[in-house]
Amino acid sequence: MNKNVTINGYTDNVGIADEFSNHFKGVFCNSADDHIAKESYFHERDEHLAGSEQINYDCVNSVIVELIDCCIWRMKKSKAFPYFFHFWAVR
Repeated sequence: MNKNVTINGYTDNVGIADEFSNHFKGVFCNSADDHIAKESYFHERDEHLAGSEQINYDCVNSVIVELIDCCIWRMKKSKAFPYFFHFWAVR
């Protein structure tokens, strides 16, 4: 489905998809292989969990890609997701 979009001079679906693919091949970094980034993430995560009475490892570990995907798909256009705002308000 093309809605008169132009990306780097391409207007057809295949050209746009190829440009998208080429762009992300150049900027993608597999963070699972980046040991420094992983150590930094787990250090920050542990610090936040240790200082919180409202969240714990079970809660954080239950947030998986599939859950996030499900939540995003259930969101309605132009509507705020109340749990999102509640989560950030209690931080």
